[in-house]
Amino acid sequence: MNMPNRSHVLQGAIQKAARGAYEAERDLTWASGQHVAQAARLKQKSIARCERVLMQALRENLIRARGVRDLVGVVLDAQLVARWSIEGQVPTPHYWTQVARLKRAVDKAWRTARRRQSLALIIGGRHE
Repeated sequence: MNMPNRSHVLQGAIQKAARGAYEAERDLTWASGQHVAQAARLKQKSIARCERVLMQALRENLIRARGVRDLVGVVLDAQLVARWSIEGQVPTPHYWTQVARLKRAVDKAWRTARRRQSLALIIGGRHE
């Protein structure tokens, strides 16, 4: 049986965690009354999940610190877009278009981070 390599597993986990953070931000923005506290806890859990997955990728030497920063930026940007789209502050595309863009942004940031890590290993492990 062909097992996916660890890089692909963590890339998928980052995509799932980023989507969870995006969804949690949407839920928190829509929440009112007694549901706000529950939505805030869900948002904190989803952000913690993103942090755990990114730190695991860093520990396994799959990406460098700069790649972690780039991926955190993608997640935070997605949360901001989720909030703005609900509050009507900026015109945003349809929900599924936003989800697809988030996946593409995570993929692009992950590929860039993996390339940088590979080059650093080839060149001799220059620290960031």
